[in-house]
Amino acid sequence: MVTHDAFTASYASRVIFIKDGKVFNEIHRGDNTRSEFFDKIIDIVTLLGGDLNDAL
Repeated sequence: MVTHDAFTASYASRVIFIKDGKVFNEIHRGDNTRSEFFDKIIDIVTLLGGDLNDAL
């Protein structure tokens, strides 16, 4: 599934971030709660230069 919605992505077991057509980062949910994984996703979106409004 492809999404720009961090909340929806937080239900996945892993998320791959793409920037300028290349893999920027990949994270795995592992034993984290969905809420903790969502926070990790938001941290990466911030590194990518996105606004929180872009992720929600």
